[in-house]
Amino acid sequence: MTADSIRPPFPAVFSVSSKTAAHLLPSGSSCALPACSTTAAAALLQCWMRSAPAITVVVTDSPRTLEALYQDVHTLSGGDMGATAYFPGWENLTDADLQGVSPEIAGDRLQTLTRLHHRGEPLCVFTDIQSLLQPVPPPGRLAARTLSLSQGARLPLDPLCETLLEMGYDFEAEVTDKGEAAKRGGVLDIWPPNHPSPVRLDFF
Repeated sequence: MTADSIRPPFPAVFSVSSKTAAHLLPSGSSCALPACSTTAAAALLQCWMRSAPAITVVVTDSPRTLEALYQDVHTLSGGDMGATAYFPGWENLTDADLQGVSPEIAGDRLQTLTRLHHRGEPLCVFTDIQSLLQPVPPPGRLAARTLSLSQGARLPLDPLCETLLEMGYDFEAEVTDKGEAAKRGGVLDIWPPNHPSPVRLDFF
């Protein structure tokens, strides 16, 4: 894969490898850095993100390097990761059918795709080569399968539960994981895969 094949539409692409150099490609130019640890790369990225363009994609050579780099960025940023997104790959290609996949991986991927679709904020996306080679839903399909709820909205409870079932939510006695929902009287608990915690809807 060449730099030209991955540059558009992203203003910058970092390639971070545990064995090779990291490359910065802003606006057609390039800069090669000596091989460095993920901690050093994270420090460089902290400086870059202070004045980064709209979208930056950081591509690592493996899932292990991706996880280490993202954790180092998290540590150096003091936990302030609002301008970053994590896009891991399925553990194997058969996971792409979403049967029995990790809710955490599905949630991270969905959250990143949703944020890229809106593109209303500077964002630094962390991913690896394996993730980039795996298919993602078209933006139109993703938008069509997105349900937006707002406080004060008037929604009939039963039709909403039917919609959630059609979207793939599992109804349980209690919500304990992403992609689950629970209905008790006029209370509906939902844990969207792209949210860090479940939400509760009161119908009265």
